Amino acid sequence: MRLILPLAFAGIGLVAVLSSTVAGPKTERFLGTGRACHGALTITPSTISWMTPFSRCEPGDFRIIDQAIGRTTFRLAAIGSECRYQVISLTHHTNDPNKGWNATGYHDEVSYREHKATTFTKRQPKTLSCYLIRDPDPTGPLDW
Repeated sequence: MRLILPLAFAGIGLVAVLSSTVAGPKTERFLGTGRACHGALTITPSTISWMTPFSRCEPGDFRIIDQAIGRTTFRLAAIGSECRYQVISLTHHTNDPNKGWNATGYHDEVSYREHKATTFTKRQPKTLSCYLIRDPDPTGPLDW
């Protein structure tokens, strides 16, 4: 399975690939900043999880519901009672592969589609948007 996260830099799409390779599955982990976003978004070729102080989306299956330059949007297959977001949209808008990431959690797919219809310019209720930093060692321990 290949999961492609497009990146944007000066209008040119750069591509980071999360894939199963000869070396094994690749994992990406992004660390949240700030009080409400402290935690980690972890994406593997087959699962996604997003842990923050106010929402705990345990590792589970996903499918990509939308993809454009600089944005990949995931729909979680199932969410537990502590997970507030069924849809997570991950964006990247810089040439630095470790900075400039943002994750937005949406209550459901309808909320995401409504926000997309406004070209992501109007505030959307029941969302959480977090600035993230890519973890250079995604399989190592979290040092909090």
